Amino acid sequence: METKICAQCGHEKPIEDFSKSYKNLCKACVAENERKKRLETKEIFSSARGLNAAEIAQPQFIPYPRFQAAMAAMQGILASGLYQTNSADFIAQKSVAYADALLNELNKSKDEDNK
Repeated sequence: METKICAQCGHEKPIEDFSKSYKNLCKACVAENERKKRLETKEIFSSARGLNAAEIAQPQFIPYPRFQAAMAAMQGILASGLYQTNSADFIAQKSVAYADALLNELNKSKDEDNK
């Protein structure tokens, strides 16, 4: 059996364990390098948006009806030109506020119908 030494980890491994794209690196080292690159990319984009990697790694669960209502509210706000601002955060906050108000009102109606 033919073996080779990985240029990164220094372990001697069978030829089959080496990457076809990176001939001097074993598949495990290539996979680890790619994981690190993805994490670094997430950190770069998240820091630009004021988030840290932990916040991106653990996405919050958003109930689908709330997401749909917020998305529809945002589309309506953007199409209407109601707010003259370039602040995406402001538009997002208003969209969620409108969505929450709609869902609260729907829940009130539902509670009144059940009485």
